[in-house]
Amino acid sequence: MKLKIIWIAVFLMILVHFFIQFKYFAAYNSTDLDDRAIFAIDLVGSLITIVLFGLTPGLLISLIPFKKMRFSEKIKIVTPVCFLIIMIIIVANFGYSAYLQEIKGIKFTPYRN
Repeated sequence: MKLKIIWIAVFLMILVHFFIQFKYFAAYNSTDLDDRAIFAIDLVGSLITIVLFGLTPGLLISLIPFKKMRFSEKIKIVTPVCFLIIMIIIVANFGYSAYLQEIKGIKFTPYRN
C-alpha cells in the first residue's frame, strides 16, 4: 500500500474519531463560553494523544535494524502504519462505547459514592 493512501486513511479515521467523540460523548453548548473552551481543549487533547500514541511506537520500531535501511527511510514507512493501527484501535473503542450508550442504554459516568 502506498504511503499517501495510508496517510489519507489516517486522516479519515481522525475525522471519524472526532465525529464519534463529539457527537456521543461531548456535552457541548455553543452559547456557553466555558463549553467552547472545554471543546477546544478536548480537540487539542485528542490530537496530542493521537500524535503521541502513533509516533512513539513508530520511533521505537524504526530503531530496530532492518535490511540496512537508514532511520529516516524506516520512519517514513513505519510511522504512517503505526498511526493507522492506533487510529483503528481508537475508533473501534469509541465506536463500541457509543454503541453501548445508544443501543444498549449503558451510560458512562464517573463513579461517585
